[in-house]
Amino acid sequence: MEEALSEDWTREYALLRPKLAGFLIAAWKVDRKEMKADAAASEQGVETRQVEKWLRWLRSFRGRMQHELHTLVFVPRWCLRIRRYILGRKVIGRSAV
Repeated sequence: MEEALSEDWTREYALLRPKLAGFLIAAWKVDRKEMKADAAASEQGVETRQVEKWLRWLRSFRGRMQHELHTLVFVPRWCLRIRRYILGRKVIGRSAV
C-alpha cells in the first residue's frame, strides 16, 4: 500500500515540477501586484488552486523570515547590551558610556 502511494506521489510531483516556476511567479504577482489568483494563473498557464496554495506558502514563509530576521538583528544587540551592563558599563543607544 505504501509503495503504491509513494509511486502516486512521485508521479504527481513529477507532473507539477516543471510548473513550479509558474506557480511561484503567479503567487508573487497576486501578493505584490494585487492581481486576482485566477488572472495570474491564466497568465502563467497554471491552475488557480495551486497558485492559491503557493500564495499561502509564500505569505507564511515571509512571516517566518521577518521573525527570524528580527531575531538575528535584535537578539545580538540585546545580548551585547546585557554583556556591557554586566561588565559595569551602562549602554545608551549604540555607544557605551
